[in-house]
Amino acid sequence: MSAAARGAAASQGALRAQVGKATGLTAGIRFPKAAGSSSAERMYQEARERLRPVPPRVPQPVRPSPAELEYQQARERLRPVPPRAPRPVAPSQAEREYQQAHQNLRPTRTNPRPDLPEMIAGRGHDGRTRYLQPGDAYALPLRNKGRTLGTVFPTQPDDEHVDPQWTQQLSSRSRVRSVDPRTDQVLGTFRTNLNGRLHHAVYASAHADKHEFTVNVPLAPGLEKPPGAATHVLADGSTTMTIRVKGAPYARIVASNDYFQQAVHEMPSVPLVLLSCKAGALGGSAAASFTQHLPGLGTRPVFAGTHAVVLDADHTGSHLGVDAPGRFKQMNPQSRFR
Repeated sequence: MSAAARGAAASQGALRAQVGKATGLTAGIRFPKAAGSSSAERMYQEARERLRPVPPRVPQPVRPSPAELEYQQARERLRPVPPRAPRPVAPSQAEREYQQAHQNLRPTRTNPRPDLPEMIAGRGHDGRTRYLQPGDAYALPLRNKGRTLGTVFPTQPDDEHVDPQWTQQLSSRSRVRSVDPRTDQVLGTFRTNLNGRLHHAVYASAHADKHEFTVNVPLAPGLEKPPGAATHVLADGSTTMTIRVKGAPYARIVASNDYFQQAVHEMPSVPLVLLSCKAGALGGSAAASFTQHLPGLGTRPVFAGTHAVVLDADHTGSHLGVDAPGRFKQMNPQSRFR
């Protein structure tokens, strides 16, 4: 008998004794026999008793795959890229022209006495200061095939004929030339955008040096001629007196001239050429001051000669010359040549 069977029999005997003692009735009471365990159950119970407790398995960390390892290594090798600063956008051509035109604008000064005419100061040959109105300067038109190209301010008798005749003969074959000051021989032609376009330019002609321009103003009736003053008798018999003005007053004289205004309105984008000797000379201020103070200039380029200016002509027409080693230079390089 197995240990389990013996244990069950002992339990039944003990139970029978307890019941009989309590009731005094032992006869006739039968207890069911304990059902014997099958061999399979016994084998299961014996095997269960022999089992040792197994500790819970700790999960092992999962190693990354080769692809994940390559990705991590590549990411570690990456260097941080600083944020790219946006590049400034350059202004368009139209914006640059607007900015240049805005810079060339001059603040308009109100006349504190509108009842009095605007006056500018000039210097006579006697050194005394003379005051005149901008429109007082004697001027003639410069025309080419019926078109007005500008104005001339004559101070010498030949100016009334030479400048207008030279302008009439301008054509697409006209060039800017270098001239020998001793022999008046042509030394060569300058490479400039003015070549072939001299008949489509605006002109202001006056004698000058590198600091001042020369104009003639009427000599008031009854006013005695100053000693040493240069005078000019007009066709109507009136007399003018020669005075010298700086670049800024000359700009106001030119701007008030009707012939000049007609030319700039008919040709709004062509260059302005100063037919004035040495106005653009190095160390001078005549052309530079004129360019700075000319109202309404905008982006129109201004050209002036650095040496004596020569109004030349041959069988091909008129040409613009300058004594060597001089040249015509643009006084406002930021302006666009059209």
